[in-house]
Amino acid sequence: MQVALLETRSHIESAGLYGNGAGVIASLAFFICVFIIAYYRLKYPRLFIPALQGFVIPFFGLTSGIYRQEFDIMSIVGIFYPTLIGGAIALLTNLLIWPETAAKVSENAFGSALASVQNVLESINSDIFQQENLAFTDLSASKKLRQHIHALDADISKMQSSRTEAKYEIIVSRYCPTWYKDFAQTMSGLSRNLYGFSLAVEREGQIMLNQKIQAQLEVYRHGENPEQHQQSLRLRKQQFQYGDTLMSQGSGYIPVGTDKIEGGGTVSRIEYKLISQLQSSIQPEIKQFVTICTSFMKAIRHRLAENDAIPSNHNLAEKEEICRSKDLAKAMESLQEAKIILQKQYEDRRAQPTEDHYLIYTLLFSLTQFGRKLTKLEEQADQLIKKRAGGRFPRIFLPRMNFVKWLAKANEDAHSGRNATEQVLFGQQNLLQREETRTSASAATKRAVKSNSNGESSSAPVYLDTLAASSRPRSTSSGSSSSTNTHQYTSYKPNGAVDQRMSMESDWIDDDQASIPLQNAPGAHSWNRWLHNINEWLRKDPTRYAIKFAVTMELLALMAWLPIQGVNELYNINRGQWALLSAMVVFNFTVGSTALQCLFRVLATVIGAVCGYICLLAADRNQYPYVIAIMILLFQIPMWYALLGSKYPKIGFISLLTMAVIVSTGYADRYQEQLFDPVWKRTFTAIIAILVVLIVDQLLWPVWARKMVRRHVSDLLIATGIQYSKVASLVCQANTSSYRYEHTLQDAQCNAKILRRQHQLCVQMLDLAQMEPRMTKGTFPIDVYRQILDHELNILYWIEHLLKVQTFITTRVRQLIMNPMNSYRKELAAAVHLYLFTLAGSLRTKSSLPASLPSAELARQMLQQRQAELWHQDFDRLNDMTPEEEKTVDLNENEVNLKRVRSAENQIYWQTYAAGTVEVINEQEAMGELVAKLMGQHVFKAATKDWIT
Repeated sequence: MQVALLETRSHIESAGLYGNGAGVIASLAFFICVFIIAYYRLKYPRLFIPALQGFVIPFFGLTSGIYRQEFDIMSIVGIFYPTLIGGAIALLTNLLIWPETAAKVSENAFGSALASVQNVLESINSDIFQQENLAFTDLSASKKLRQHIHALDADISKMQSSRTEAKYEIIVSRYCPTWYKDFAQTMSGLSRNLYGFSLAVEREGQIMLNQKIQAQLEVYRHGENPEQHQQSLRLRKQQFQYGDTLMSQGSGYIPVGTDKIEGGGTVSRIEYKLISQLQSSIQPEIKQFVTICTSFMKAIRHRLAENDAIPSNHNLAEKEEICRSKDLAKAMESLQEAKIILQKQYEDRRAQPTEDHYLIYTLLFSLTQFGRKLTKLEEQADQLIKKRAGGRFPRIFLPRMNFVKWLAKANEDAHSGRNATEQVLFGQQNLLQREETRTSASAATKRAVKSNSNGESSSAPVYLDTLAASSRPRSTSSGSSSSTNTHQYTSYKPNGAVDQRMSMESDWIDDDQASIPLQNAPGAHSWNRWLHNINEWLRKDPTRYAIKFAVTMELLALMAWLPIQGVNELYNINRGQWALLSAMVVFNFTVGSTALQCLFRVLATVIGAVCGYICLLAADRNQYPYVIAIMILLFQIPMWYALLGSKYPKIGFISLLTMAVIVSTGYADRYQEQLFDPVWKRTFTAIIAILVVLIVDQLLWPVWARKMVRRHVSDLLIATGIQYSKVASLVCQANTSSYRYEHTLQDAQCNAKILRRQHQLCVQMLDLAQMEPRMTKGTFPIDVYRQILDHELNILYWIEHLLKVQTFITTRVRQLIMNPMNSYRKELAAAVHLYLFTLAGSLRTKSSLPASLPSAELARQMLQQRQAELWHQDFDRLNDMTPEEEKTVDLNENEVNLKRVRSAENQIYWQTYAAGTVEVINEQEAMGELVAKLMGQHVFKAATKDWIT
């Protein structure tokens, strides 16, 4: 900016050389300044709000007085020093009046999350398992449980974000925010286990309710009792009422005998004949477990509240609760008894396992994992309390973090003040940064491994110690437990000669031997790579946003640099900079959100301008300043309410700014204007800015939220299919200590987090799609997209369930019944992937689905049938966990019980793994029906009805 003003003086001294160079240089400097500020505003979310103040300097400093012969430094100082004064006043007010710190928000979030867990347990105890021996059939209770789960997920999300935010502040508390990290991770695990339990309970309730309806209809067909027919009709109405709600929330179960599968869906009608009996046999033990866990959670909350780790205002009882680990151990024993009951039934009947057993074992697995997490939570609560700062007063904890990382981290406390577009944009940036970091770390790992493999043999195994140890799960298998200790000193990458590699990893392929797709092959020349990097940079969201923003501002400020006598003064007298400020506020990422913000801008500008005019009119411009103060105070109340407590905060925000500008301009009366002049000028500049913004937004890389939704949902489905195949490949590995298994496991765990984040972005994009008008088509089917994403969320959970469960499957079970079925499992994974890929292709291209979709259910049934045969054949070998040297020794009662517990544990993991596969297929085929509803499906009139499946 100073360079531009110095060039002005040079222009005056040598006009023939520079001509109109002052305006040219000022316009170029303006574009560069605006572009850089806009780019880093999105690249570093911490600068999103402060950058608004940074725009003001080039807006006013490079558009006023460009062709003058003198330069006053105070004109620049006068632009930003009011910002410093306002910021100091705001900081002082926040410190003195009801101070709200990130540490306090974090502690409140932890208290709310713990209370939500307790609410879910109480709902399970009182609504789901009302009677000990009566199977669950009340879908309204399942709906209530799902609502509690959603509330818990929201509290967990707020807990994680507030804890992260608290790390970056100066904390005055008895606990450091970093001390809550392990506690927060355990709480997140509790939430995931309860979510899986709710899905299984919901599925089970639908199945048993449908069986009850079918039984009553069968009785009516024989003409025994007409009243039972009326009752069955009421039950069916209840099933449809809550079934539709549950379908929209993600349940993929299609009741037998309904019309939901006509015309689509290839799920076979699975008959659950034993589920009611199995559930009734173990329900007393489950109810006892949930009751004890509820009391234990209350005790943990009491202890944390008494030691000031969480606030004590979350409906805590006055009576003190005592944490007893033996109570929770008793609860875990009740689950073991339930597993033993199922094991005895197997031993007595010698029947093959079915989907009934898979679902019941899934309930037990979810509760078992919840109990283990709860035990860990109690231990971490004790450790947290022991770290408590002593003394009468709390301690001061200074932040310790990398400055660049702090800038790149979005301010979670500002989420409520951002619109949906900004949240989606920052979410995309965060996701891209995670993927780039992960890719660079993976590349560094591969280079290091390669360099180590080419180096000395003594130093080759050393590198991957810390990397593998950080992500290695603790497997419960007997085969891998003995080799866990050796991982600390060995590398997972096969080293040495080719024959040694082949003996260790039979089908290992080095990274440098992997083929490169020709479509994406890099250029052979340096200029190819240079152009590729430029193209990739231009395709990034911050780059495109910054270019569009800078072009818009350049057009609105173009009048200030025109080499025409008096034009610059005319621009400044009529306050052309107001158009820049209006465009800065309304400019958004998508077309629909920008148009909506423009509408809000016009409405809020009119409201603020009229309020400011009334204030000036009541005070006779500047004759009665106290009248202005009182009027501004009165008008601010509804505006602040609109900003903080309404659905449209932008209206309140812009109204406040407009009223402040009108009042300050009219009160100062710098240009001796009429009282109404600032009002119409403010409105006129806002309209001009809106027109320019809409035109530029349409011409330069227009972003439609509807297209973004389809594209991102399509990408998510493709990535989900790849993730399922990757997870399915893990259970095919008998050697869980190999590098290939460890590397794939680590990659799948990272992908699971990224997929969850992608799903959250897709949900947020749906809100943006609502803002966009559809002139030539009907209403955008946002409800159908929401149902698709609900099913996708359930699929992601069940894939994570498979990923977790396979780590518990022992080597013996893998060798006997899992690995012989690898070819069948490969076909199943391919069918699941192909099905999701077909749905993704239909969404991406907006084309109809094929008449027949590639069902994975047939592949699953073949796999299940062969696996059940192997299980039945090797039943005695699977249950005989006694070492060879102890088989001839008579066992006492405790040893017999321990053997029975080990046998029951041997059954639960591979069967709940099978349940996850059933649920993935059900969810994806329910999703297929919704995609067919969206995009259509090819129909051949000559084909039979069962062909269209």
